[in-house]
Amino acid sequence: MQYQYSIYLRHFPTLASANAEIELLKYGVPKGGNVSFFILTDKQYGMTREFLGHISIKRAPMAPDQLQLF
Repeated sequence: MQYQYSIYLRHFPTLASANAEIELLKYGVPKGGNVSFFILTDKQYGMTREFLGHISIKRAPMAPDQLQLF
């Protein structure tokens, strides 16, 4: 089950300012939408572990040995 399509982060200096922003944002959730707010402390965020899969690197095509004119 996919829980999220995208994740956005924003830092707040205090819990009170985070709660105030949540109160404003909750009224902008589109009909049928689903928005979750995860509140983490700096310490909890610092313990985040991130794993990325293999990223393929596009290589430039090899230079031709000889220039062809038509």
